[in-house]
Amino acid sequence: MPQNPLSMHAPLRAPLLWALIPWMVGYWIADRFDEIEPTALAWIAFAGAFSSIVFTRLQSWNVAFVIAAICTGACHYLIMEGSRQAKEPWLSMPIRELELTFEITRSFEREDPYGRVSGIAEIRETPKVRRDLIGKRIYFLLKPQEGAPPIIKGSIVRANGLLETLIDRPRSFNRYLANMGVAYEFRKGAVHETTNTPNWFSYLCRAVNEKLEATLRCGGMGTSALADVAVAMTLGKKAVLDDKRKGRYVTAGVMHLFAISGLHVGVVAAALAFFLRWLPGPKWLEALLGLSFLFLYVQVTGGAPSAMRAFLMVVFWWGTRLLGRSGSSLPAIVVAAFVTLLLDPRQLWNIGFQLSYCVVTAIILYGSPLASRVQAAWEPWMYVPPEDRTTFQRWASLTWKWFATAMGVSFAATLASAPLVTYHFGVFTPGAILLNVFLVLLAGIAILCGFASIVFGLFSLTFFSQLINYLQWIVIWLMDGMVKLFLAIPGLFYRMEVSSSSMVAVTTLATLALLLALARRIPFEPSWICLLPVVPLILFIVFATEPVAP
Repeated sequence: MPQNPLSMHAPLRAPLLWALIPWMVGYWIADRFDEIEPTALAWIAFAGAFSSIVFTRLQSWNVAFVIAAICTGACHYLIMEGSRQAKEPWLSMPIRELELTFEITRSFEREDPYGRVSGIAEIRETPKVRRDLIGKRIYFLLKPQEGAPPIIKGSIVRANGLLETLIDRPRSFNRYLANMGVAYEFRKGAVHETTNTPNWFSYLCRAVNEKLEATLRCGGMGTSALADVAVAMTLGKKAVLDDKRKGRYVTAGVMHLFAISGLHVGVVAAALAFFLRWLPGPKWLEALLGLSFLFLYVQVTGGAPSAMRAFLMVVFWWGTRLLGRSGSSLPAIVVAAFVTLLLDPRQLWNIGFQLSYCVVTAIILYGSPLASRVQAAWEPWMYVPPEDRTTFQRWASLTWKWFATAMGVSFAATLASAPLVTYHFGVFTPGAILLNVFLVLLAGIAILCGFASIVFGLFSLTFFSQLINYLQWIVIWLMDGMVKLFLAIPGLFYRMEVSSSSMVAVTTLATLALLLALARRIPFEPSWICLLPVVPLILFIVFATEPVAP
């Protein structure tokens, strides 16, 4: 008889993994068939959940459970996103000048020659002829008033401009906007007034952000390109990067180093955990202080969705440690994904969400076991007892273990992210497997230096901040040189165009399914089994992509 994952004796990961996948399938169904009545879905979900819990002895209880999860996900998506979806015939309306009042949900940091501001907002008030727009999301690009308060997340703005439909535009940025549920662009206008301002915490975060940027730039090279990279890497301000440097990082597949995400939040969380562990008191107090400081860092750097996703991962990972569940990384990640989708269902279509959870899942299921297997297969002076090894032999052995671990993690991350990166950014980066081995280490050092500089700056110890800034700039110089070196090697990076977007999803899901199926077999099965997860990517590159001339 199959075990019921809802049983109190079942491990935590079973119901989570059983529920999350059909829940996301429900999102997909609701997004494409939004005419479905949510009430009917709610009744079907209730009947399925009741059947799977009460009739546990039936062989078909799992079918009822899956149906309940799908219908619950679809119902939740329609309730949260139904009123925000733009529909015909409104999408076919011509371009029109309107006066709108909207609330900023995200502002973009960008350098604009005309002084315009941009971001994503939700419409609050409209003219009577377009009441259908209330609650819809727009992308705005407008000229602010001189001397007016800054337009940031939480501001409510009244402006006039041209409203244009974004549907069926090919640009990658418009694809990103469509995935975020944005159907309109509001541009070629001006802001009349800000009718409401964000709370004191938003202004505090903005003021602290400006102070932190000044701290990271203090020193003799504060206005140099290296300082720009330091600010982008530590605070996530990608707008300060010049186009040439940004294009180089995108081609090399390392642009993730400049968006506050898992690496940045992880490094800061590790630093906080290291120092807080020496404080007297219970473990829960250490976790509370660490998460509070980490949340403040995330908000000061802009509270980007990628940063909040990483923060949630750390919250649940730290929580499992407090509960004494060592080795509970996968359930923590699943819970973080579940909560993220509960709060914002549109995150499922966000490229950052997809990359974050695909990469982290691949590292847990595939990267770590593969690294352990490689280390067990060969180690320098493995037949020499550890106590008899020389200092050089010990360091060589530690270096090999680090390289094997980093190589396994980088291989798994590239394997899981390659279809999505190729589709959204037009580059296939097999060279990133080796490049990230060294670059992630250097990036971690640079982020740690930036964090240390910030701490000293907050205590007005400018001299130490300057010293650490010089060290960070040296590390960034090495990183930039390494990127240039790898890009000069032919065959490591390719410009590619995906001919079938559906194959991206098929390849990614097939890869994750193989990783989940083989996770427990990789450490002890024959060596060829470790290469099976590579097969979907090879088929994808051969049959679903075409090379593009540089």
